[in-house]
Amino acid sequence: GLELDFTREILLFAPGREYDGIAILNEYMRRVGALVAKYEEKYGHEIRFAVRVAPDIQTNFVLGLDVMTWIREGIVDTLVLGPHLALEKSH
Repeated sequence: GLELDFTREILLFAPGREYDGIAILNEYMRRVGALVAKYEEKYGHEIRFAVRVAPDIQTNFVLGLDVMTWIREGIVDTLVLGPHLALEKSH
């Protein structure tokens, strides 16, 4: 399988540009999903695609991660919800 961990670095986009980055990251995720599908076909078996994200949808969206689109479009198979160290330290 493949896992992308978005909890290691909180700043994916310039501060204040997170919403602009959503379309960029969604397209990136679609491309990665297409690559996973290509290699599933090539190797003849399922390859699971997981993402590690913040524990709530709103926080992810504010950070530029449109998790609901990834789920709705079937791009990812698994969501791993976990704390982000920088978020945890700020509370």
